[in-house]
Amino acid sequence: MTVSEIRNLFREFKGREEGLKKVTRYSLYPVMFYRTDLWAHTLHVHWITLQLAKRVKSTHPEFNTERAATMALVHDDHELFLGDIQAGLKLRMNKEEKENLKNSEIHAIDQVSDSFPKTVNGYEYRSLLIEAMNAETLESQIVKLADRLDAFGEALHELYAGNMVFAVSVGHERGDIPTPADFYVNWLEKIPSTFPELAVLWNKGEVLFSTPERLDWKHVAEEGSPATIESLSTSSHYPHYGEWLSIVLKNSDDELIAKLVTKAE
Repeated sequence: MTVSEIRNLFREFKGREEGLKKVTRYSLYPVMFYRTDLWAHTLHVHWITLQLAKRVKSTHPEFNTERAATMALVHDDHELFLGDIQAGLKLRMNKEEKENLKNSEIHAIDQVSDSFPKTVNGYEYRSLLIEAMNAETLESQIVKLADRLDAFGEALHELYAGNMVFAVSVGHERGDIPTPADFYVNWLEKIPSTFPELAVLWNKGEVLFSTPERLDWKHVAEEGSPATIESLSTSSHYPHYGEWLSIVLKNSDDELIAKLVTKAE
């Protein structure tokens, strides 16, 4: 769907777009040149999900593309109440903290479900949020993959723009949190074991269904330069970043594209 079609789909969800734009991402990092928000992230995940679905249908004909694409549009809506919790931070949580976080997420889902219409695009709104959180269905697992691919793309965008903050790990009392790029490379290489249904698709020649190469991220940032409209169409020679940019640029409106090249921090 286009940005305008998505806005129309959520026309009865008063204040939702404005609220998503206020929730910024990568809060662990003091400087993010092109700071993203949940509105942009949600749209990106939707478009990446649609791209992934084309391949998934070839091996899993039962895959419900429409349900997955709708789920992608709402998968982080609970963060309107909870705020953005970075995946890298969850890595350092103990069992009790993870359980408490899940309970907080369920509570936030209940809150946001009470704030908006009960259905969206013919699907029960709360059920989509719960399904996305649990990631136990094929549709929700593709949404989770799309979510991670977008977060990876956001991090790569910072690195190729020269943001050294994204090239170093964040200190934590239980052990350093990996750089965002390392975190997502680690996560993506485990896909066949994490989501066995996707193993048949993994590392078969398609970029979005492959384990990324691990680079010297400091070197990438040192060689980087600010993003411009012209540079967005220039190959970074890193396939995952190129695919992410291609999907985002193909579907974004002028406002979203401007955020990719307008250095705010």
